[in-house]
Amino acid sequence: MWLMTLCLLTTACDLHDHRDDCCEENVMIFRYLLKNSDCFADYITTMQYHLFDGQGRYLKPMSAMGGDLTRVDLSSLASGYYTIVAIGNLDDYATVSDLYTDELTDAQLSVDDLYEGTMSRATSAMANGDPIYWGQCDFGIVSGQSNYYRTEMANVHCALTVRIEWEGVPPYGEGYTFGLTGIGTTMELSNQNATTIGVQSFPQVSDRTGTMLEDVTMRRLALEATLITLRYTDNDIPTFRLYHDGEAQLPDVDLATVFSRWGWKPSSAAVQAYEILITILTNGDIEISDSLSGTLNDWTDGGSIG
Repeated sequence: MWLMTLCLLTTACDLHDHRDDCCEENVMIFRYLLKNSDCFADYITTMQYHLFDGQGRYLKPMSAMGGDLTRVDLSSLASGYYTIVAIGNLDDYATVSDLYTDELTDAQLSVDDLYEGTMSRATSAMANGDPIYWGQCDFGIVSGQSNYYRTEMANVHCALTVRIEWEGVPPYGEGYTFGLTGIGTTMELSNQNATTIGVQSFPQVSDRTGTMLEDVTMRRLALEATLITLRYTDNDIPTFRLYHDGEAQLPDVDLATVFSRWGWKPSSAAVQAYEILITILTNGDIEISDSLSGTLNDWTDGGSIG
């Protein structure tokens, strides 16, 4: 017992190292750190695992061990160098493309889920997104030795919750749509140009010309929806629009101005989750608050935002 205790004390796993030499399994472990706790099970419900060789050529998809999404068996891999790219919660919002090119750096995640609402002029607009997570680990397999690695998953989506209230009675009971313009449509699958925050990496998002729309139902004389897209950066923040039956109901809300006013810096945020309350006054002005409770009204605007 004394010898076993001494062994455990001298070979404890190093959580700051991708490879834990104390462990004897041939396995890749996946985790999602949030406030220093592994919250993988709380946020990630599906996973894709894509295996590449040391030169970035796509080999095959991998599978979870026994249904445990946090573990992938590496015992079948021959000695050599590999890369595994994992994507969590991807349903029908985007497609993983260009896997079979010569380089992992060419592969990307492309948004292709289109809005299917009633706004006839919006046929090319994208639908609300999936809460996507992503991770990459470069690793080596040594035959006859322990090969135990860990992939850090990162939150690669932005969740913007918008609530709209009226000081008086809303002019319409239904037919409202929220819109964002200037959102990213593609994300690199590799971490070559990624931004690092703590132990997590965030791949580059490009083509910020996208538009998304989400139909919203009136509840208790208010509209509210969470708009999920690929991540923002400090220099790439979309514009918000409110429509009724395809017609704009407010001046465009330039979210870059809003974020700057409140000191929100998405480029340095590991989790991009924001809330905005827009109150439409009876005189046509709008109040914008950085809390859905409405207790932090920041300014009153007469229609010049945008």
